Amino acid sequence: MSPLVNTRVNSKEFVKFITNFNHYIEQPLRFVSSDEPFPVAFLDDITINFVHYQTQLESERKWSEGRKRIDLNNTFIILNDCDGITQNDLDLLDQTSFKNILVFTAQKYPNKCAFWLPPFSNQAHVGNTMLKSWISGEMVVEQYFEQIKAKYSEVYDSLMLMMELYAKLNKKRIQ
Repeated sequence: MSPLVNTRVNSKEFVKFITNFNHYIEQPLRFVSSDEPFPVAFLDDITINFVHYQTQLESERKWSEGRKRIDLNNTFIILNDCDGITQNDLDLLDQTSFKNILVFTAQKYPNKCAFWLPPFSNQAHVGNTMLKSWISGEMVVEQYFEQIKAKYSEVYDSLMLMMELYAKLNKKRIQ
């Protein structure tokens, strides 16, 4: 589990976090006052929105617990191309020591980490991958599980557990 579960980090900043992981994971949280209805903190120069927590104390506790549970040998990173993710960001992600990175993209990219979702091709970035199709009843991302399985066959079971968690978290956000 990650200390970033139940948080919102701008995707560009998340790329910075992943590509400089050892630096950022050692930084202390610095909480700031904000007009948001949830705690907001800086991790060096990255903003973390603790969107599912009520207090700074709860956020700090969950962050600390998540940091202790990080297993760098069993890490899967999932994000999408919102917040201005570029080809350069995808290149940086491909070059990290993390082997299991899945970035849902609205456009085709040659990057190992990029996974194109055609329903979003006419958009600047991937939209809500958790929305269900009125035809199939499946979430957009579920329609591509077989292709995801082929691309990530070695870690597919772990990925599916992450995708279930991702779906549950996003479902809570939607409700």
